[in-house]
Amino acid sequence: MAKKGKIKGKSNYTTVILISFLLVILVGAGLLCLPFAAASGTPTDFTTALFTATSATCVTGLVVTDTAAHWSIFGKIVIIALVQIGGLGIMTIISLIAIIFAKNSSLRSRTLAMQAAGAVSYQDVKNILKTIFIGTGSFEFVGACVLSIRFIPRYGFLKGVAFSLFHSISAFCNAGFDIFGTENGSSLTQFSSDPLVLITIAVLIIVGGIGFIVWSDIKKHGLHLKRYSFHSKIALTTTLLLITLGSAALLFTEYDASFGKMDLGVKIMNAFFQSVTLRTAGFSAVDQATLSPSGTVISYFLMFIGGTTGSTAGGIKTTTFAVLVLTLVAIVRRRNEIVVFKRKISDKSIINACSIAFVYIAAVLASIVAVCAAENGATVSDVTFETISAIATVGLSKGITPHLSVLSRYVLIVLMFVGRIGGLSFMLAFSNAKTTKTTERPTETVLIG
Repeated sequence: MAKKGKIKGKSNYTTVILISFLLVILVGAGLLCLPFAAASGTPTDFTTALFTATSATCVTGLVVTDTAAHWSIFGKIVIIALVQIGGLGIMTIISLIAIIFAKNSSLRSRTLAMQAAGAVSYQDVKNILKTIFIGTGSFEFVGACVLSIRFIPRYGFLKGVAFSLFHSISAFCNAGFDIFGTENGSSLTQFSSDPLVLITIAVLIIVGGIGFIVWSDIKKHGLHLKRYSFHSKIALTTTLLLITLGSAALLFTEYDASFGKMDLGVKIMNAFFQSVTLRTAGFSAVDQATLSPSGTVISYFLMFIGGTTGSTAGGIKTTTFAVLVLTLVAIVRRRNEIVVFKRKISDKSIINACSIAFVYIAAVLASIVAVCAAENGATVSDVTFETISAIATVGLSKGITPHLSVLSRYVLIVLMFVGRIGGLSFMLAFSNAKTTKTTERPTETVLIG
C-alpha cells in the first residue's frame, strides 16, 4: 500500500506543476485581453493573448504581433512578469515561499521544489532555492547595468533603464522577447556588430541555461572541477562542446550566406551568438530566413537539444543528449556499461533519455503534418523550424508565425506548453500508474537494427 501511495504522489506532483503553469497562462491571457494592455486601447482577441501568454510563461519568444508596437506599457509588464515566473518555475516560487514561512517544510513541498529546481535529491533543496533567487536577481541586475551602457545613451534614461531590465530578464530566462520593434530590423539585428550587446545577452543566455544545480556546484567548489557533481560535469562538458562545435559549423555554413556582408571578426561573433541563442534563447542577430539550407539543418539540431535540466531553458536537454550519444558509443564499442568521469550511468537514465527523445520526435513529426496541412503556402523547412522552435521553447522563426492560421497557432501553443513542462512529465501527469506485483519472466532477445 505504501508503494502505491508513493507512486500516486509522484504523479500528483507533476500534475500540480502542470496545473500551476496552466493557471498562470490563463491569468496572463486574461490580462492581455484587457483594452489597456494594447497600445491601441482596444481588446486583443483571445487567441493572440493566449499565444503571447503561453510563449512568455513557457519562455519561448514566438510572437504573432510586434511586441513593441502592439502592447502598451501595462501589456509589456505583464509579458515580462510571465517570463520571470515561467523562467524560475511556478513551483520553485511557491516552494520558496513555503520554506521561508515554515520552519520545517513538508515532504510534499520539498518534492515539488526538487522537481521545479531540477534537484537530484531532497538534500539542500532550501539552499538550491536560495541560490536560484539570489543568483537570478544578481545576474539580471548586472546584465541590465551592462546593457544600460548602450541603451541609456540611445533611448534616454527611463526608456534605456526599462529596455535594459526587460532584455536582461528575457535573456537570462532564455525567453527571446524584445521590445525594439521592427523599424530597424527585428530582435537584435540592429546590434549584429555590437559586441557589448551580443556578448552580454549571450552570457546571460548561457548562465540561465546551464541549470541551477550547476550554479550550486560552481558556488560551492569554484574552479575545482573534480569536486563537481556527476550531473554538472556532463552538463558543462556538453554545453561547451555544443557551443564550440555549433559556432564552428555555423561560421562555415553562413560565411557567405547570412554572415556574407560582415567583417571576419563580426562573423565569428555572430556565429558564436547564433550557436548560443539557438539553444532555447530566441534572440536573433541575423534574419533567420537568410540562413543557408545547411545552417537551417544545424539550427534544427541545436534547438532540439536545448539547455540543461533544472534551468530556464527547454529542449530535450544537454544531459539527455549526452546520455544518448554515450549509449551509442558504448554500443559501437561493444560495451555493456556506459562509464564516463569514472561513473556508470544508470539503466534508468538511459531509458528516460530514450523516452524523452522519442516523445519529442513524435510530437514534432505530428505537428509538422498538422501545420503543413493547415498552411498550404508554408514550406516544410519553415514549418519544421517553427515546430522545433516551439517545443524546444526557443522562439526563433523564419518569419511565418504572424501569418499562421488559428489551428496552427493552437498547435504551437500546445507544443510550447509541453516543451516547458517536459514531454515525459506531461505524459506522466495524465498517467494513473499503479504498483503491481512483478513476476519474473524469461528473458528474450529482440533482433534490433
